[in-house]
Amino acid sequence: MKLQEFFLANVQLKLLSLLFAAVLWLFVTLESGDETEIPLALKFVNSPPGLTLQGGPSTPLSLRIAGPRTLLLRQRWHGATVELDLAGARAGRVTFSGLDRHVALLPGVRPLRVAPVSLEIFLAKE
Repeated sequence: MKLQEFFLANVQLKLLSLLFAAVLWLFVTLESGDETEIPLALKFVNSPPGLTLQGGPSTPLSLRIAGPRTLLLRQRWHGATVELDLAGARAGRVTFSGLDRHVALLPGVRPLRVAPVSLEIFLAKE
């Protein structure tokens, strides 16, 4: 059997098996667990009347998440937002901690940590 005949015999079957192997490799690679860091946006809700936000966070917030790579890519596209409830807040300094518990993430993605650990804002009367 010549070398040329060996490579040209059953070309469709060989290409199909190569495509199947590539797709299988892609699924296995993308489903493995990983970690990544994404920016975290703030959203203030239930702001008391007559109070305004004077000082926001001094450093940008970031969230470290873990899960399958496909979900991490989707979460990065969707972004992450934490809603901070200001109901009952008074004028002055307000501190929030445990922000990772209030982030809405895709199912299968879990938060690891938020940096900085606590957030301090200042509310002033209008």
